[in-house]
Amino acid sequence: MLGDGRRWLTERVPNSPDGSTTAPPSTPNAPPPAAGIARTLARGLAKRCGACGGKGIVTGWGTLTDRCPTCGLWLERSNGMSMGSLGMNTIASFSSLFAVEVLGLIVTWPDFEVGLLLLVAVLWGVLFPTLFHTRAKTLWLAVDLLLRPMEPDERGDVRPPMRG
Repeated sequence: MLGDGRRWLTERVPNSPDGSTTAPPSTPNAPPPAAGIARTLARGLAKRCGACGGKGIVTGWGTLTDRCPTCGLWLERSNGMSMGSLGMNTIASFSSLFAVEVLGLIVTWPDFEVGLLLLVAVLWGVLFPTLFHTRAKTLWLAVDLLLRPMEPDERGDVRPPMRG
C-alpha cells in the first residue's frame, strides 16, 4: 500500500516468481478495480469518491469538485449526471417519507393524530430532500460507476469527451 491511501495502485499477485506479494498495475493510468456493490454504494453515501473512496470531492452544500483529488476521476462523467442525482434524491425522499408516515401511524394507533402526521410529513418532505441533496449526488456517482465502470481516459488532466 502506498502512503497516500491509494491501495489500488498495486494489485495482489499470490505466486509471483520473485516471491513478492504485490506487483505494479499493468498501465500507469489503469482504473482501480471494482470495489463491489456494497462498498461502492457505502462510499457514495459517505460523500466519498465511488471509485477510490477518497475524501475531498464535496466542497460545499450541493457542490462537488471537478475531479477526485485522490484518483483524478472526473465527477461529471456524462451529460445528465444532475438528472440522475435528482432522481436518486426523489426516490430516497419518497421512500423515507413513506417509512416515516407508516411509523407515525403505528405509534399513534388506534387514535391517529392527523394534524401531527401532516406536520411531520410536511417538515420531512421539505427538510430531507434539502439535506440529502449532496449525498444524492455522490450516491448517484457511485451507481453510475457500478453501471458504467471507470475507463482509463476518465482520469488525468485532460477532460474526456462527454458520453451519454
